Amino acid sequence: MPRCSFDFPWASPVHASFRQLLDGVPRSKRRLHQEFHAGVAVGCQDRKFAAARPIREMDVNAAAYWSERYRRGETGWDLGGETPVLRELLQRGSFPVPAQDAGRKGRILVPGCGYGHDVVLLARRGYDVVAVDFAPEPLGWLGEQLSRKGLAAQLLCVDLFELPQHLSEPVDAVWEYTCYCALDPRRRDEYFAILRQVLRAQGWLVGLFFPLSSEPLGEGPPFPVSREEVLAFGQRHGFVLRQRLVPQSSHPARRGREELFVFQKVS
Repeated sequence: MPRCSFDFPWASPVHASFRQLLDGVPRSKRRLHQEFHAGVAVGCQDRKFAAARPIREMDVNAAAYWSERYRRGETGWDLGGETPVLRELLQRGSFPVPAQDAGRKGRILVPGCGYGHDVVLLARRGYDVVAVDFAPEPLGWLGEQLSRKGLAAQLLCVDLFELPQHLSEPVDAVWEYTCYCALDPRRRDEYFAILRQVLRAQGWLVGLFFPLSSEPLGEGPPFPVSREEVLAFGQRHGFVLRQRLVPQSSHPARRGREELFVFQKVS
């Protein structure tokens, strides 16, 4: 049965099981943590995401911050399943990169993949998927899910801003969802630069940007997203907007609060 590999910057590739990762979760929190994975508490209420606070002041730029969130079960950004908008794009044949082209699999990057519901969806559709997260906890669970389903993906536990040195080859497309809003807003420009760097010539950035807001940046994550900012960063880094829409297939809790932008790298 195919298995996914883990690339950790501090050790040789290993497979961390969900059970092993739970060893670091207090027993009082384990049931909540497991219920999130079972879909009992899917965390689609964004107020939970906004209200969740780490025990101590931590920096979103540090892997320890995200590990702490997963260990405590404070994962309100997780819908508990695949993203409805991505599922619709694939079902309609509207995703800009096919799963197979001239005998080669389409290679898709999922940054900030978390528990990787969309990674599983893309792998099941036949894509070559590269899933990246800063925290090892969700990757352990994702690895078990892929293995159980007989699917394969490359899982990288690395700092997203160091990603180019960890990729063996560029990707055909990036699927962005809830990574942009989780980043330190001061690094968003740098994020677009990284995505441009890892994409092939004429590659695609397919981003469902959330949560849209005209309010000034406040406490997060999630940090509010400005449409104008997304467009400006795209243009600055050599992307051309090919499609833009407010999808009706969004999760009910997020409908009207997220917008799909399809960019192509052209320069």
